[in-house]
Amino acid sequence: MVRVTADRLAVEYGKSLKGRQRTSYDRWLADLKQRGCAAMQYRLHGAGVDHFCVSHLYGALRVVVAFESSRSAVIVLLGPHDHSDPGLDVYTRLYNLADIPVPTGRRTKPPCCAAEGKPPELGAELDGLMDRMREQARALTGRLR
Repeated sequence: MVRVTADRLAVEYGKSLKGRQRTSYDRWLADLKQRGCAAMQYRLHGAGVDHFCVSHLYGALRVVVAFESSRSAVIVLLGPHDHSDPGLDVYTRLYNLADIPVPTGRRTKPPCCAAEGKPPELGAELDGLMDRMREQARALTGRLR
């Protein structure tokens, strides 16, 4: 069994899910808890993001996960993949949080799990990213009040 936690922004977005999006998310979450990295569709490719795994849920809904270990996963981002709105697009948000330029051109999508079935583990880098996400969540929460 994999212990799953979520960043505050992912939790807040998750609260808004309804209908098919909610169903697809709930099914995926149960699968992640059972199968770990095997529940993820692919790993992002490129410096600074190659430890993050992605699953497509319903429609444009995406979930980005980082693994602290094979038994511990963090839902980093949950949201739409929307080229028309970079501020909302889950991939653009991730690249901004990771403080790296958004890649251009064709992207490869290697499997999340390594050949031996282990996820890409994100150690100290995850702490820095999560700190930036908490700062962003505080800023967003302050604007919503």
